[in-house]
Amino acid sequence: MPLHKTPAIILNHKDFGESDKIITLFTYSLGKITSIAKGAKRSRKRFANQLDLFSFVRPILWEKHHSSLTRIDQCDLLQSFPSIRKAPERFAYASYFCELVDAWVRDRDPHAELFHLLLWALRMVDQGASLAPLSVIFHLRLLTIVGYAPNFIACVNCNLWKGGQVSYSFNYEKGGIVCSDCALNLPLKNRLSPGTVKLLSLAQKTSLAKLSRLHFSAQPLAESAPILENFVHSLLGKEIKSYRFLSGAQECIR
Repeated sequence: MPLHKTPAIILNHKDFGESDKIITLFTYSLGKITSIAKGAKRSRKRFANQLDLFSFVRPILWEKHHSSLTRIDQCDLLQSFPSIRKAPERFAYASYFCELVDAWVRDRDPHAELFHLLLWALRMVDQGASLAPLSVIFHLRLLTIVGYAPNFIACVNCNLWKGGQVSYSFNYEKGGIVCSDCALNLPLKNRLSPGTVKLLSLAQKTSLAKLSRLHFSAQPLAESAPILENFVHSLLGKEIKSYRFLSGAQECIR
């Protein structure tokens, strides 16, 4: 029975039987893994706070023959993100980020860059970062990592960047901006100002360590947030359950 020890983020957990828990882990080296923690419900001391949602951990995983489940026998807690659980809106955003990652990645498909993005986002939520800009950045970087990077460099029709001479709209089918010279009839709700386009382009290529320095004012947030959310959801083709909870939390913030 092969043994693995790898950093992981707990995406989800649920009770199983009278004493066990089923844990969905997004691991650094193995990708998304489903594991069973025997006796986790009965023995709080054995897994004290280690299997909570969002926790950054280093579990010891055993492969089970003829089973898709691994077994967690031991787990080291690396970071617990306590502030996330103290505020409903922060819990909502963290839940949403984890569910998005869970929906995008396949089982046993390692994705180190996405792992680092999720860990960075959870740390930002826990540290009190502004949630609306964080959400915009998370959607944008998620799309870039999984191969659906929106084109904010030039119009996807004429392949030109015309700066402030024109306005821009986002075309979901082509996955990028279209200048007003090329598309006069796009819905107004998809419009993006040149300043917002430049900011989004910068956010795509800035390192995670420097992303928190980017400033999203009210206009770029209002323009980009619904577009990126809708683009992610349309590509997934499925409902993200925590999005309803998140929408309620967003109303509380406003």
